[in-house]
Amino acid sequence: MSPQPDLDALQLACPITAELFEDPVILVEDGYTYERSAVTAWLEQNDTSPMSGAALATKTLAPNIRARQQADAARGGEPPSDGVRTNEATRLGEVAETRRTNSTFSATSARVERTGSAQSPASQSPPPPPPVLSPAQPSAPPLTAPEQRPGTSRDSTPSDRGLHVGDVEVLLWWRARNSELANRWSIEAHPTTWDGVHFDSSTPRRVTQIRLTDEGLDGSIPEELGQLASLQVLELYNNELSGSIPKELGQLASLQKLSLINNQLSGSIPKELGQLASLQKLDLTDNQLSGSIPKELGQLASLEGLDLSNNQLSGSIPKELGQLASLRGLWLYHNQLSGSIPEELRRLA
Repeated sequence: MSPQPDLDALQLACPITAELFEDPVILVEDGYTYERSAVTAWLEQNDTSPMSGAALATKTLAPNIRARQQADAARGGEPPSDGVRTNEATRLGEVAETRRTNSTFSATSARVERTGSAQSPASQSPPPPPPVLSPAQPSAPPLTAPEQRPGTSRDSTPSDRGLHVGDVEVLLWWRARNSELANRWSIEAHPTTWDGVHFDSSTPRRVTQIRLTDEGLDGSIPEELGQLASLQVLELYNNELSGSIPKELGQLASLQKLSLINNQLSGSIPKELGQLASLQKLDLTDNQLSGSIPKELGQLASLEGLDLSNNQLSGSIPKELGQLASLRGLWLYHNQLSGSIPEELRRLA
């Protein structure tokens, strides 16, 4: 019989089953890693964290690729023979009467607002107690946010504050789909330490910048990035990203800079990018974009630089670009554009 791995040392035992991980996933809101089947069964019956008993605002599970690899290594380099594993994040049923908008990412408390009529504590059934856990520790440390007692105030540093649940969900969904991010963004580390990601100091803390350049990222740009309402900078240049530019990026009302230079992006430029009222720089050069230049880009009142060069764009230059009063630089060379230069653009010069 082969020797059993030291689960306590490797931190590779599910805190619910106390058995070596086969398909480990992180429960986004509490930051802990569990066996998928065990935590799914728990969440089907409970709206609380298995570890802390705190109420959950969401029930999103993302694969813990690193824990999976370590568990496979602990069993001799072989994956479990009886089971199908997925690299996709999954979301279970929404928690009843919960508002996610202002919730924070925390292991010790789910500081969420409840909607609807409230019952008195005495009339509510107590939540089921957390299961008895083995000595093995979970593979992902909790992301805590100190509580403030009612009626008191204190100064807190940005590191004290909780993270916006929805923003962290988006990052974990992307990580689950991209092997390079799975290697770079350790599931055991706090998201504020992840390369290329910057959070602000608000409460809850929001993602304001994503700068992932020269990282060898492949696959598509997730449409879920359009949910990062406070995002100001999105730089993904010099990668190997493919597919189309998600129209959902047009929802990023705070976005000031969008740079997707030197990828393998194809398809048309979404007209929805014309909704980015705060955008100052749009750089899509060195891709394989086709179709016409959307006239809606002429609505970008704050735009100072527009670079669409080295693509496969066709058709005429829209006269609406002459409305870009703040424009300082316009690059359209090495495309298949036709027609004359609109007089409206000449007036800008």
